[in-house]
Amino acid sequence: MDTNKYDMLISDMSGDVVKGLFLLKELTDKYPQQVIFALVLEKDEDKLFAIADLGVNAFQITPEQFEPAIEEIAKFNPYPDK
Repeated sequence: MDTNKYDMLISDMSGDVVKGLFLLKELTDKYPQQVIFALVLEKDEDKLFAIADLGVNAFQITPEQFEPAIEEIAKFNPYPDK
């Protein structure tokens, strides 16, 4: 991520949530203006506040909600001033 610029990042937190938290922390420290969305399963609901505290847009979803969530995120404008 040192050479590329992204409009937004989407993190699927269905795997190792602790490693995901460390990655999100690293990203927000290095790129504080980066728009990031994290999708969290119900079993990891307790991690939502920790993710939100990083300034990351965190949402709890079910596996069935994954595709609709991606479709809604795709509508988000990361450049509201433009």
